[in-house]
Amino acid sequence: MPIELNEVRLGVEFIDETRLARALCFSLSTVRRWRDTWKASGGASGTGPRPYRFGRLIRYRVDEVEAWASQYRGATKTVGV
Repeated sequence: MPIELNEVRLGVEFIDETRLARALCFSLSTVRRWRDTWKASGGASGTGPRPYRFGRLIRYRVDEVEAWASQYRGATKTVGV
């Protein structure tokens, strides 16, 4: 019996830039700017969660996005005061 691809689980979930931007309430251009900081450093460090390239596709590991976002949980900034 052949295995269907949708039944195979890698144990790691990835999302694309559009879903990342929507989930974090940032613009797509901001997410792409973060990716450019990783590219400029040769992949050593950057702003935002680490991007992964699969051919022409750019994806982000959900567990790494959650870890990155948890650093800012509870941090607030007062605007206009």
